[in-house]
Amino acid sequence: LIENNMNTEEEIYPESIVSYCIRRKDSLLINNVSKDEEFSNNEYLKKNKVKALFCFPILYSGKVNSVIYLENKKISDVFIIENIAAIKLIAGNFGVAIKNAYSYYEMKELNEKLKKQIQKQKEYEKELRKQKEIAEEANKAKSMFLANMSHEIRNPMNGIFGMIEVMEIAGLNEQQRDYLGKIKLSAENLLEIINNILDISKIEAGKMIVSKIEF
Repeated sequence: LIENNMNTEEEIYPESIVSYCIRRKDSLLINNVSKDEEFSNNEYLKKNKVKALFCFPILYSGKVNSVIYLENKKISDVFIIENIAAIKLIAGNFGVAIKNAYSYYEMKELNEKLKKQIQKQKEYEKELRKQKEIAEEANKAKSMFLANMSHEIRNPMNGIFGMIEVMEIAGLNEQQRDYLGKIKLSAENLLEIINNILDISKIEAGKMIVSKIEF
């Protein structure tokens, strides 16, 4: 009603009376408008020749949620106590219905937020799986490369050991033999490290061959 009233110049209900009830959070009963000291000169009531009126707010969580306004333009003293009690009872049930409706929509909104969070979590987990697969593929490619390059990596070391053997049978003095021994030991340690790396790469690439032998 308030929205409709904003689009028209003429009042379609007594705004001052409705505002009065909202401020007080209490009902207002006037069974004879012409004799009422406070509202008998109300412009809306005089213009529309209202004889009797009953206005009461509907509360939800201590706040005015809506207002019911009733008026009679034909006779006074139309709102008897029994009718008022029934109207208030209906209004109370209406307030409970509004509360339940709010609770329903609040729960619905929470469910929608929860669904969105679950969807985001699923998308996040999907992205994690994708990144994990990419990382695993990259690691597998690295292992495949090393496993396939094992021969090319070991060949230079074979050349080094070959030259060490040649130098061992050459005429070297004691100091040169000591140097050569240290070179050979370092080369053997390096070869062992290379073999370990290549063996791990072969295992990761699924190219490791296990043989059963007696020892």
